Amino acid sequence: MSISKMAEVIMWARQEGYSSAEMIALTERLEGRNADLFSKLMEGMVINAFGIQRHFSDEYKEQEIEEFKSQYYIKCYQSASKHYP
Repeated sequence: MSISKMAEVIMWARQEGYSSAEMIALTERLEGRNADLFSKLMEGMVINAFGIQRHFSDEYKEQEIEEFKSQYYIKCYQSASKHYP
């Protein structure tokens, strides 16, 4: 799963009313290669997602999800650009 897709799913869950405890618990269940790294990354995303207001209109939910996903896409792109010019 890509980082931007992960961000999209996390913000979707936030906007749908999942609790922070539920979402953090899911990050702790990751298995496989680099599970610890992805778990920490997802925990950070969850914490960031809960710093953003939850909306109740579908239009605003979608806008918030897209914005959150785009922010993580740009962060990854900028990071990769520094390491692989």
